[in-house]
Formats: sequence, C-alpha cells, structure tokens
Amino acid sequence: AVPPPADWKQLREFSLSEAAGFLGVTPSNLKKLHLENKGPQPNVHSNGRRAYSAQNIADLRAYLNLHGRTESKQYDPSRRAGDKLQVIAVANAKSSSGKTALCAHLVQHLALSGHRVLAIDLDPKASMTRLFGISADHVPDVSVATAMGTNKAGAEAILNDAMVETAFPRLSLLPASPDLHDAERQVLATIRGGLTGQPGGEPWLQLKRVLALVETRFDVVVIDCPPRLGIMTLAALFAATAVLIPVSSNMSELAELARF
Repeated sequence: AVPPPADWKQLREFSLSEAAGFLGVTPSNLKKLHLENKGPQPNVHSNGRRAYSAQNIADLRAYLNLHGRTESKQYDPSRRAGDKLQVIAVANAKSSSGKTALCAHLVQHLALSGHRVLAIDLDPKASMTRLFGISADHVPDVSVATAMGTNKAGAEAILNDAMVETAFPRLSLLPASPDLHDAERQVLATIRGGLTGQPGGEPWLQLKRVLALVETRFDVVVIDCPPRLGIMTLAALFAATAVLIPVSSNMSELAELARF
C-alpha cells in the first residue's frame, strides 16, 4: 500500500468519552487505566483534559484485548474463524444524494471501532478520494477497475500498487483514478476481446473475483458506487453482501429510487 504523504492533514484527537465509546468501555474505566499507568497513555493538555489519537485508540484496543478480554467480552471485533467478509455497496442513481458522505463516515466509524476496513471509490468524480485529502497528484494511475480486467497475478499486483493508507488506523482506500472514466469500456473490451491474460466470465462478476484476492486482509469493504446503473455499479451489487441506498423523504427522491 502507498503510505500517505508527509504533508497530509493530521486526524484530530478524540476526547476521553469518544475514545471510550469506540473501545466499548466506560469513561471511568479508561480514566482508571491512565491513572494507574496501564497501557498506552493519552496526551494530557495543560487544562488536564485527556486526548487520544486514533493510533492511541488502536493501541489501547490491542492492550485491552490482551489484558482485559474474557469469553463474554472481546475488544477486537475482527472476523473470527468462519466469519465471511462483509461487502457493503452504497448506491443511488441520483447525484447529490449523500452517498459519498455516508460512505466516508461509515468507513471511518468502522475503523475507529476496530474493524479492518477497505474503502473503494468507484465514482469517477473521486469525491470520496478527495474527502480523504488525496489530491490528483497522489492518485495511482491504476484502480480496482484495472484489476477487474486482469488475471489473478496481475490483479494482486495492481491492488497492492493502488491501495493507499489513510490517517485512520485499519482503514485502507482504493482511490478513484483517471481510468475510471473509461472503466466500463475497458473492462468489457478486456474480458470479451480475447486479450492475453484476460480472466473470462461475466463483467459484473469481476469485482467479486478481485475482492476474493484481499479477503483475508479485511473485515468490511465499503464501495462508493457511481451514480448510475452501469457495469461498475452492477459489479458492486453482485459483490455485495448488503446494499445501502441513501434517499431523502420527498417524492422526487422516491421516484428516482423506484426507477433505480
């Protein structure tokens, strides 16, 4: 994965109550850990307030999972043996529906809660990519769409090259790249055109095939779909175990949803 550039904005610190909420403990128990000098320590400001970075929270989760875990209480929500990868497609045929904002907040909350998360931006407008502070200068030339038209070995290499670390521990991003503007034509041409190394099969099944290559590395995948029902959105829906469709409570939005 590509590390974030040194000049990226830093993630804000979290209060005692916020950190406790993400860890699943009470604020008093978290405060007690600090007073007893147990586990990773927070940053204490001049006014006495404790502040926790996202990495602090991740380190505390590991400490609690090692020292405070019981059969009925576990602090690491990662997948257990037999659990399947959850793939959430966020889709709507209408632009400006809140789709991207929902994706961004969902993946950030899941990561802060301890899940290993992969966010995929399939929208050529790259709105979610920009929400993470990634400018066009830092976007790889390839994307998940490139991997969809490539055989297994090529797809694995493309995913590793395209994946970007974020300021949130346990949250990786496959950003939108310029090739998404022509992704549907490229995927169809590669799969149906008999090109060397083409994987074969229906185009809307290719994203599911690609995600299987990184299945063991993540607990949840969240996909920001393009605002239309094309090949890329269909591929996301076929790969998904759940679908979220954000919609406002007005007749125009409901009519658009019915057509979608």
